[in-house]
Amino acid sequence: VAGVSWLADRSLPSPEERQGVLARDDRPSGAGGRYRIAVDRVASTRLAAAASARFTIDAAFAAAPAERGYRGRRVVVRGVTLRRGPAGRLRAAGGQLAWAAYAGPAAAVRARARAAAERMILAQGGSGAVLLLAVLLGDRQHLRAEEVEAFRRAGALHLLALSGLHVGLVYALAGGVGRGVAMAGMLAAPRWQRLWLALAAAIGLGAVFLYVELAGTRPSLARATMMLALGRLAAALGRRPRSLHLLALSAIVVAATDPRVVRDLSFQLSYAALLGILQLGPWIARRLPACLPPGLRSAIGMAAGAQAATLPLVLAVFGRAHPIGVASGLVMVPYTALFLWSGIAGVALTELSAGGLQPIAHFVLNLLYSGLTMLNDLFGQAPGIRW
Repeated sequence: VAGVSWLADRSLPSPEERQGVLARDDRPSGAGGRYRIAVDRVASTRLAAAASARFTIDAAFAAAPAERGYRGRRVVVRGVTLRRGPAGRLRAAGGQLAWAAYAGPAAAVRARARAAAERMILAQGGSGAVLLLAVLLGDRQHLRAEEVEAFRRAGALHLLALSGLHVGLVYALAGGVGRGVAMAGMLAAPRWQRLWLALAAAIGLGAVFLYVELAGTRPSLARATMMLALGRLAAALGRRPRSLHLLALSAIVVAATDPRVVRDLSFQLSYAALLGILQLGPWIARRLPACLPPGLRSAIGMAAGAQAATLPLVLAVFGRAHPIGVASGLVMVPYTALFLWSGIAGVALTELSAGGLQPIAHFVLNLLYSGLTMLNDLFGQAPGIRW
């Protein structure tokens, strides 16, 4: 066995065992699970040989281990057959998967933190907690198919995808804490004003990076985080770069980190949507009736720009689109932000009160969930476009 040369020449014996590391948190599906594995070693017992390797496979197993696997956990895969799937990715069929230790202490700590966060969110109980887990950490395994379809019909499926909205909320929350610390510091030591302002920015950015690490690096999160970090760096240097320049530079950095990501639909939709917001949004807003408030014209322009930029890609991939998202986004984006804020506050209060305030948090969270469900039903009545 020499690397992955057996993929090009089917006459070579296929390795029975592949060892690697989970490249993302597993995605349970029914009794099994779906995994993306960064393989670093292949072996064949028939040839009594082993070799290092470097490739990634997408694997699905009907009978996966009961214990959930998080990014960074080492795995051993035996008896799978590999085939090339969409975007050139390797897909595994059949076989078995077994857990090994985590690749390092950092991966183990991150896995424990992620598991604890999932436990605290689901402890709120009810459908609201399930949706909060999906919206906050991107884990949809507990969502029913009809709930996901309701968001799709309302043109609001992007709210279930971790994106700049989540990064902005985390930065706003942590930035508020950072500004409080900076104000207290400036009162105590006014001479160190620059230091306190830098500390406030560091607290905000640090919280964002921790959130992205916990939620899992996704193209949309990577794009938003990179743009935020580059923007703050430019501000610290006294520069005011254009948003379009930040978008382009973030795309270069993200693609240079993992060139294969440019084939991911989430990467394409994320950058297309923001490009539409930046380029088409202002143009559309200027052509709306002047009687509308400026803020409303801007919001409609951004929503319509994002829809227009992503429409060809959405139709090509899914065969249908829901333009009602231009209108639903004006209501559902701020409402989802309220849902997120309330959910985070409820989880924090539940933990701080040792469960004493859990009934109140449960009631508020599920009340907001009911409102979100009604909005989905309302906007979902609008007809869509089919290709």
